[in-house]
Amino acid sequence: MVLRQDTRDTSIAMHLMLGTVWEPEIAAVLTELARPTDTFLDVGANLGVHSLTMADHLTGPRPLHLFEPNPRIASLLRRTVLANGLGDRSVVSAVALSDRAGEATLVQWPEPVGGASLLGLDEIVAAGRPWLDPAGPSEAVTVATTTLDAYCDAHDLAALDLVKIDVEGHEDAVLAGMTGVLERSPALRMVLEFTFAAYADPEGFWATLTDAFPHRYVVSADGTRRAVRTLGDLRAATPYELANVVCSRVPPPWA
Repeated sequence: MVLRQDTRDTSIAMHLMLGTVWEPEIAAVLTELARPTDTFLDVGANLGVHSLTMADHLTGPRPLHLFEPNPRIASLLRRTVLANGLGDRSVVSAVALSDRAGEATLVQWPEPVGGASLLGLDEIVAAGRPWLDPAGPSEAVTVATTTLDAYCDAHDLAALDLVKIDVEGHEDAVLAGMTGVLERSPALRMVLEFTFAAYADPEGFWATLTDAFPHRYVVSADGTRRAVRTLGDLRAATPYELANVVCSRVPPPWA
């Protein structure tokens, strides 16, 4: 695995340079959920760690679709894809998935590179991102947005198989922009970062997830998976302001 990195990064790149694995619990879940013929969508791909892992488990001609709106990171991501010989098996889009097509403001920090968000600065701080310094240097850039429905139509993706969504509090908007393809995806398996304080209506967002995905599991940092029914269950399952959740329309392998 070859990754092009920003050496200023104090999160993903630092872990990798020290020889540790980034989010091993998420990599393990994705690997277990994957089927060889799946197409994998990495929404909020960052440096592409999870996409590179999935490339070894998927056999399709072009199974990887990576979305990274941060221009600096998207450039590194494209170089990473090419360095690993995945240019013909991947589509890298420097666009933010949302609930509408157009433009939006992305707030980013030089470190950590994974902290860029479409939320405003005050919202980011309120959402519980202790690793971000609100008084530190930040930059606002204008990025293109589109919906997952529009993207799937443009790329002839009739249905979704396996999706990872980690977009720093914008997950509810991504889901709102994929209602069409969701209806056509009876076997969709999704791993999503749920940030409790980031959404205007967290209860409503959770209700949307429960309506669409009958199988839901919170993934702990040690890799444990626990079934969750209510938003209260999810809050009780984590000491943090966010949780990684498996949302599946079919029973997962460990069920």
